[in-house]
Amino acid sequence: MPPEPIRRLRTHTRCRHLTQARTAEKQRVEKLLEDGHLKLSSVISDIHGVSGRDMLNALVAGQRDPKALAQLARGTMRGKIRRLEEALDCSFFIGEHAAVLAMMLAVIDHYTTQIEALNARIEALIDPWLHPQCQNSAMGLDLAFYALRSYSLIRPPRTGRRLIRCRERSATGWSGRGGRSWRPRWGRRPL
Repeated sequence: MPPEPIRRLRTHTRCRHLTQARTAEKQRVEKLLEDGHLKLSSVISDIHGVSGRDMLNALVAGQRDPKALAQLARGTMRGKIRRLEEALDCSFFIGEHAAVLAMMLAVIDHYTTQIEALNARIEALIDPWLHPQCQNSAMGLDLAFYALRSYSLIRPPRTGRRLIRCRERSATGWSGRGGRSWRPRWGRRPL
């Protein structure tokens, strides 16, 4: 069993469900936009970036003019204004879409605030092991390794146990499952 400070740290690092929930909500926003026939994600790689978020906030505020929405683009996205105008045709995006979008953006902001607070707390818990004075003893090194690994700063090596589809040949011929089966990647090479 790891020491008590490490257990406290692990309690915080196991709250990854916040990131997963925020990602799920972002995907729901994209589905909502597609329901309103806005193909914003086909032009913008990250619709929750600075330009995309400005456009989403303008949609919530009631702006439906594709030219005005496309002008909110920043940086390298300014070169895509014609494509943005086509993607932001708001003829099917109605007030109900905007109301639900406002709620979804508020939820995403709430998750972002929680994640930032959690990261700050984790960094405060890790801080004692990041200083050189704790690395003088073997116990200090072990605690530092546990702390950093818990925070995913040091990741254990991946074993690569990905399964690939292949043909396996037995002494009597091809395997009995239609000639194909799933096996670990580092096993026999596919024929």
